[in-house]
Amino acid sequence: MTNNYKNLLQQLPSCLIYKQHNSSTVYLSDTLAQHLKLTQVTFSDEAACPVRFYCSRTGVELTGDASPLTLSQGAGSLCQHVVLQSGDQRFYTRLQSKTVDDRSTRWIITDISFEQHDQTRHRQSDWQEKLSFSMMLSSISTRLINVKASEADALIEQSLGTFGAYLKAQRCYLFCFSDDNLLMDNTHEWVEEGVTPFKEDLQHVPVAEQLPYFNTVIKQDHAFVVSDVNQLPASAALEKAEFQREGIRAVLCVAVHVNGELFGFIGCDFLTGTHCWTDHEIKSMKLIGEMVSETLASISTRQSLHRVQQELLQANARLKVLVNLDGLTHIANRRHFDETLNLQWRNITDHGLSLLIIDVDSFKQYNDSYGHQAGDEVLQAIASVLDDVASSLNGLAARYGGEEFAIILPGHQGKRAITAAFRVMRAISTLNIEFSACADFDRVTVSIGLSDSDSATSPQSLINQADAALYNAKQSGRNKVVRFPSTQLASPSQVATDVYK
Repeated sequence: MTNNYKNLLQQLPSCLIYKQHNSSTVYLSDTLAQHLKLTQVTFSDEAACPVRFYCSRTGVELTGDASPLTLSQGAGSLCQHVVLQSGDQRFYTRLQSKTVDDRSTRWIITDISFEQHDQTRHRQSDWQEKLSFSMMLSSISTRLINVKASEADALIEQSLGTFGAYLKAQRCYLFCFSDDNLLMDNTHEWVEEGVTPFKEDLQHVPVAEQLPYFNTVIKQDHAFVVSDVNQLPASAALEKAEFQREGIRAVLCVAVHVNGELFGFIGCDFLTGTHCWTDHEIKSMKLIGEMVSETLASISTRQSLHRVQQELLQANARLKVLVNLDGLTHIANRRHFDETLNLQWRNITDHGLSLLIIDVDSFKQYNDSYGHQAGDEVLQAIASVLDDVASSLNGLAARYGGEEFAIILPGHQGKRAITAAFRVMRAISTLNIEFSACADFDRVTVSIGLSDSDSATSPQSLINQADAALYNAKQSGRNKVVRFPSTQLASPSQVATDVYK
């Protein structure tokens, strides 16, 4: 009788799934098998049966005690609206379950009605939801495109939260790999209210060592899709243990690339139950991953560009300094002297402008006596004290050529310029550089020609007057300051005094 009843159920023109009470074997009617395009109608247990049921509200798979067949076995009669999935086919269905006795055997029979009207209505709702999600993606994309680096972290976490809420997930996150891809850090995380965050706990994770299965899949397939953590293969034992530690029941991760290189991955977790990931959800996650990738790539490009710009500015500044410096003495060169003198002349004030041209006395003889290396050292020492004096007077010291130097003194003329010249003579004398080969002096000395804007009519005339004064200082015995027009202001004996103080 049992086989006859089973055969009768199988041949009925209804979509039935049925089993005997307290038996694991599951049967499909021929009509249901045809509808689902299945060739097999008998299965050893529910796990082997390709027909799966999901809650139409949460998407959680109905298995174990929540299975319609199990529930009706205890309730006797049951009506449910669920999602039926077979392979890649999904249907919105109404299940009418009941128990029937055929004298010797009790049967649990579920009659499946495919709800065409509700399915169409759901599809319309689904399209509306997808449209809403597309608009949300557009909004996120617009904000991410030109986000400032300082605002990127907050906006990425907001985007993760928006996406997590859309999926009804409990946690969304972004992980970044180290440059060698051996470590990973949880850099951004959103969690539903009341859910434990793990961001601080998941830093510097040796991914290949602690999550080898995940590491292989995410880097090879660029996606890691797990609808039920408990169904992970034995080779993923470490991953299963970690997911269970974090309370994860289902997980979806998608690789993130920046400038063509693997950067990390974006993912979300279901903690409340298993979840059958739909193609739309996986594609949506990939879209979010692409947007985050583009944002990070844009920030990286802008930061690189800014870094290059700063390096160029610094290089230009260094080049400008080098272009304006004398290679031996490291004070201003003749080019910088000419530019500064012309600028100061254009901006001359009521306090005037003075120019000192300084020449090292008998320098050729010093070179011949002590060598060019010693001569260079003398020029460097004199340049250093001239630069100190000029800087203290807001002026500019420059190497004018060979053993000649110049000091431009804005705001100095008359007595103030003379005092400045005396300061230079004293500074040189305090160097006390031996020059025993010199017939006139036993120390290195300088002669100075001084001119100021009282008598000059142009920068060149200022130079010419200072040069003429220097010539007179040389002709009258050296180690002197001469102010144009040919007024001797200091002699060797006077330089040793403090008259300039």
